[in-house]
This record gives sequence, C-alpha cells and structure tokens, in this order.
Amino acid sequence: MSESRIAVQKEDIDILTVTEPYSKGGKICGLPSGAVLKYNESPNPMATICVATGKASMVYLDHLSTSHTCVAEISTAGAVFILIAQYYQHAHPIEPYLRELDEGLVVCSDAWPTSHNYDRFQRKTPAQGIANS
Repeated sequence: MSESRIAVQKEDIDILTVTEPYSKGGKICGLPSGAVLKYNESPNPMATICVATGKASMVYLDHLSTSHTCVAEISTAGAVFILIAQYYQHAHPIEPYLRELDEGLVVCSDAWPTSHNYDRFQRKTPAQGIANS
C-alpha cells in the first residue's frame, strides 16, 4: 500500500477509496499516517474510505456498511455528499451488492470480476484486458 501513500502526497489527494486493502487482524495497514480510515471492522474488510488530509471530514454510516461496502458522508468546504466504496467479490452474484446501493452520489466500485472478459484476461491486469477487448 505504499503506492497509496506516495499518490496522496504526489497528487495532492484528499479522499480515496481502497478495495482489497492490506489488513492484519481486521485492521487496515499501509495507508497514509494521520489519515482517517473508516471501514467495517470484520475479520477481512474489503472496502475502505480514507480522508488523507484535513480538507474534508467524514461521518461513517455504520448501518449502511458491510465487509464489502463502506458508506460515509463526506464534508468539504464546497460540498457535502455520500461516498460509497464497494468491492464485488468474484464468486458472488452482483445483485446483492447493487441492492446495497440505496442512495449515493459518488460510487467507487471494484467491479472488474463482473466483466464478461474477466475469465479471458484473468492473467492480465484489468487495464490490459480492457485495452485488448
């Protein structure tokens, strides 16, 4: 996850979502120090929202979050919005995840495994698979 730390500093990123984060004992590791992280405290959280700077604040919506879905209200100087980070597990049907999306203005999803090209390009990166489609 050091890529996340570098990107936050280099690209001046305030808010990021991470799917399949590195975790140890149910705690997410490797994100910028001092960042505010919110996620479902399951043994293996699959989605998280990170406020990396003081330019935004976050209210975690626990009642809408699961191990694969993280929902928070984000407030910045210019906007207030609901942010939903989701990870669609390859072996699961997509419909239950979509039903969790009751309401949201910004959705960040790791939905590559749901692509019809997933099996065809499973040994390549998602970008390679899309480029070769």
